[in-house]
Amino acid sequence: CRDEPIVQDLSNLCPATTVNLNLAHSGALPSGIVLQWYKDNLRSTPILTGTEVTHAVAGTYYAFYYDSLKDCYSLASNPVVVTINQCKKALIITNPILRNKAK
Repeated sequence: CRDEPIVQDLSNLCPATTVNLNLAHSGALPSGIVLQWYKDNLRSTPILTGTEVTHAVAGTYYAFYYDSLKDCYSLASNPVVVTINQCKKALIITNPILRNKAK
């Protein structure tokens, strides 16, 4: 089958609180190949759903190429570590007296 996918670690950009794992993959997918994501490098956990891939939370993930023509998987990618940074919330002043003092 194919060589393992080339990947990189990801972190969110505020205000997003998740990341799209597909952005960790570099390069184009060859014809007939799909990228599949798992939480372990042996594919012993369930394949991640589309939503889990596009809205990944903090953790470690592994990508695999799946060749549907040959019905085979590549080796696991290097681990993709997803870091979710806490976004600061905007300060909203609702008290009119405090709002005027803030100006």
